Amino acid sequence: MSTSQKVVVEPVTENVKRAVADGYRHLKLHEIELDCVRAAREAAGDDVEITLDVNCPWSVCEALGMTERLRPFNLRWIGEPVWPPESYSGLAQVRRDGGIPVAAGENASTFMDFQHLPEADAVDFIQPSPAKMGGLTEPKKVFAMANTNNVTVMVHTFYDGPGHLASVHASAALGGPGALVEWRYFDLEAQPYGDAIVLHDGAIAVPQGVGLGLEPNHEVVREYRVA
Repeated sequence: MSTSQKVVVEPVTENVKRAVADGYRHLKLHEIELDCVRAAREAAGDDVEITLDVNCPWSVCEALGMTERLRPFNLRWIGEPVWPPESYSGLAQVRRDGGIPVAAGENASTFMDFQHLPEADAVDFIQPSPAKMGGLTEPKKVFAMANTNNVTVMVHTFYDGPGHLASVHASAALGGPGALVEWRYFDLEAQPYGDAIVLHDGAIAVPQGVGLGLEPNHEVVREYRVA
């Protein structure tokens, strides 16, 4: 694929600098252009981890070409580099030959789906989503399987509401010392949980209430409900 097209990197630079100033030490990019990744690394410095979620755009050949170009930026992992997402042999080849750790699993919804990933030596990081798997029972199985296969679990979530809370609890209860949880770096018009779940210096306090720890603000839910 061509990487010569002019891309605008200023927003990436600005947002990365702001995130680092806010205390984040692990950043996830969706901008896959080389100029954007380079700008992010320059803005973040060498002490901040950067992961790249590319969302299944490439063939294995294209993915290997891109990983060669991306290696100088010291990415912690590259997420879902090949299409289709269940191309376990393709993921394994990129992991083996690409020189960048591979993450996958956010498109999987059953424990059976996840079993294929370590069986194929396809991933370094595995990403179950409690929202897509219907709760915490199935992700618990993924954690156990990953521990057996020396694969690191990084819970996936790009949701607000109960799905996000479930991911926070899964990471806190089942993850290791380096466990992370995703936090979208943009503001919502209204927060369903108010200020009860907020970040401080890049970290989040696990809610301590019953169930998932918090009840949503029902007035906010009513205001934004679509009939």
